[in-house]
Amino acid sequence: GCILDFLREADAPQTLLMGESYGGVVAASAALREPSLVSSLVLVNPASAFSEMPSLQADARTLSKVPQALFPAASFALLGRKTFDAGFVATAVRDVLVERKLEKLRESEPALAAYY
Repeated sequence: GCILDFLREADAPQTLLMGESYGGVVAASAALREPSLVSSLVLVNPASAFSEMPSLQADARTLSKVPQALFPAASFALLGRKTFDAGFVATAVRDVLVERKLEKLRESEPALAAYY
């Protein structure tokens, strides 16, 4: 489900939204779409540099006009293509491979793996 649907259903007062990495992009887009539901934003290491990429700012504003049913797909289509570049994918693949190696180490050498 959508963050905004959750906030509406919770019928809570304005909420602080926090997002890390791509979640920061999603949180910012949600706040732009429905500012009455959001009191403030905390963006931790957002996946996009809004201050350095004005086109992302324009895309986020565009998302505020997208119909609710299309919002998740539109946010990824507009913002994801700019944030999930080849460098991002390469880093993600490397991280997955490192994690797999650590999993094997945890199984074979639990004491050593605890160090990491």
